[in-house]
Amino acid sequence: MFSFRTNSGSKQDRLGVENARRALDMLGRGKLDIVIPYYFFRPGQANCDLHKQMLSEAGLWGNPKTATMVDVEDAAGSIKGNVSEEVNDEIRRLQGWYGDPRRVIGYYNPNPAPNLWPQRPADLKLVVPHYNNKPGDSYDYPGRFAHQYSDHVHCPPFGECDANFTGMSMQELRDMLGIRGGDMSVPEDVQKQLRGPELAGWEQLGGRTLVDAVAVVLTQLIGPNPYTFDGWPQLGNRTLVDAVKQALENQVNTAARLDALEKQNARILDKLEARGF
Repeated sequence: MFSFRTNSGSKQDRLGVENARRALDMLGRGKLDIVIPYYFFRPGQANCDLHKQMLSEAGLWGNPKTATMVDVEDAAGSIKGNVSEEVNDEIRRLQGWYGDPRRVIGYYNPNPAPNLWPQRPADLKLVVPHYNNKPGDSYDYPGRFAHQYSDHVHCPPFGECDANFTGMSMQELRDMLGIRGGDMSVPEDVQKQLRGPELAGWEQLGGRTLVDAVAVVLTQLIGPNPYTFDGWPQLGNRTLVDAVKQALENQVNTAARLDALEKQNARILDKLEARGF
């Protein structure tokens, strides 16, 4: 699961659209199960409208594996008063756009600003910060399903990131957020089987699967290859090595999904036969 900010009020994050495009690509390749873009609420600014606009530009808006988080904080005391009416109106609009109220959650830090957002939708799920660097050790708060335990966890390749913890399983999170399609994710062990056995016999490729080995061989043959496929939307800005590797991984994921569907169909047929159909 990956969460990233799109905008702060009327100001776009510099990498907001690019992050959305990459998240969409990773969802399509089975590398992510859930994506939660969020925006930082600022009174009287674009907020949810800009958020939706940026995600639409990237092609991520409306993806069935996404949900939006509304980040409500006092910005070191610069946002004052009770903003409940405006925030809740934006939440209702987002829920209407999604067509499912579960697809919208909130982030709220009540300790420094208990009067900032006192009236919230009764069923709204929240991430609540508790910067104690102890995942799973936090206080109870109405609607809380996760807590942010740090804002400086080392997370390659991004650098220091916010880190959240929840005791819920991935499937429980999908159910809570109304995320569809979770049963079609491809387990890593299945992907490895379909890629082929590890090439332990080749010292320079030892322990690599077929997909990774092809990428290694291409790199050795042609070098880092600066030429990118700007003209192919599905391979935009990828080198030859990356493009070939992605194509192979797409084939692997497709094969795994077909294999899962065939097994599911076989189980259904077995049950029908057992009942005399």
